[in-house]
Amino acid sequence: REGAIPEWRIERPGDAHIVFVCTGNTDRSPLAVAILKRRLAERLGIAESDLAEAGFVIESAGLAAEPDRRASRHAREVARQLFHPPLDLEAHRSRKLDTPMVKAATRIICMERDHRDQILAFFPHRERDVLLLDPEGQDVADPVGRSLATYERLARRLDAAASLIVGGLVGRR
Repeated sequence: REGAIPEWRIERPGDAHIVFVCTGNTDRSPLAVAILKRRLAERLGIAESDLAEAGFVIESAGLAAEPDRRASRHAREVARQLFHPPLDLEAHRSRKLDTPMVKAATRIICMERDHRDQILAFFPHRERDVLLLDPEGQDVADPVGRSLATYERLARRLDAAASLIVGGLVGRR
C-alpha cells in the first residue's frame, strides 16, 4: 500500500549492515559501496540518502588501509563515467577495518579469500557472515596501478555482484 508513510518504511525486509572489505579501501570497496547503494535505492524506489532510515547501512574498510585517503583517481573517474547519473566518490575517505565495524555488521563482504581468512582468524564465530563478493569464490583482483580499462572491468563486475546482493536483501519486492 502507498500512503502518507511509504511502504518501504512499513514493510522493510530487516536491518542490514554491510561492510565491504578490500586491502587499502581506495578502489574496490568504496566503488562497491557506491554501486550497491545506487542499485538498492533504485530497487526500493527511494533516495540513496534514505537507505539508513530504511534499515540499510552500507560501508567499507580496508585491512591495510592508510586512514583518510581519497578514493583513487581511476575509481573516481570510472564512477563518474560508467554510471548515470554519475556515482560520486569524492567524499570517500579510507579507513581500517576495526572490531566495532565487525561487530556491527550483519554481513562482511570481502574482495579476496585472504581478506576473509584474516577476518575469520580474529572472529571465527562470524564465519557465516563473512563472505566473498564473488559467488564462485574467485578473488576480485586489486586494480591499483593498472589501466582505466581494468577499473572499468572492475566496476562492471561489482555492478553484477550488486544486483545479486540486492536480490538477496529485498527479494522480489
